[in-house]
Amino acid sequence: MKHLIVSFILLVSLFCVKKVVAQKVWYENTILWTAPGDDGDKGIASQYDMRYSTDSLTLINNWNACTPCVLIPNMPVPDSAGAPQSFFFGDSLMTGTTYYFAIKTADEVPNWSGISNILVIYVPDIITPAVIFDLRWIQ
Repeated sequence: MKHLIVSFILLVSLFCVKKVVAQKVWYENTILWTAPGDDGDKGIASQYDMRYSTDSLTLINNWNACTPCVLIPNMPVPDSAGAPQSFFFGDSLMTGTTYYFAIKTADEVPNWSGISNILVIYVPDIITPAVIFDLRWIQ
């Protein structure tokens, strides 16, 4: 199976999630980040709220209008501060579309962090047209 890496752009960098990366491997989509702590960079946070939109301004200005990733199975619970984390969302994104992802973290109170950096993912249309098998010549 061939692998295809989707190019991505990190637009805004905030303190909540130190690093977010996306990769596209055939039809498998995974977002990676480093877990923040409960109190700054120490401990274990209580929950994540990752959301996406096809409009970056909606993601920034109207968080609640964006699609929460908890609706997709496999959203992880926070791990120890500094631990690598990932979210696999399968083939649930439409090809030929640009998506904007961000994540917030909460502690047990819950005190919510600000919005993370915004991850921009373009999901290319990688399905080729069918092969022509009936090419012929007529005299």
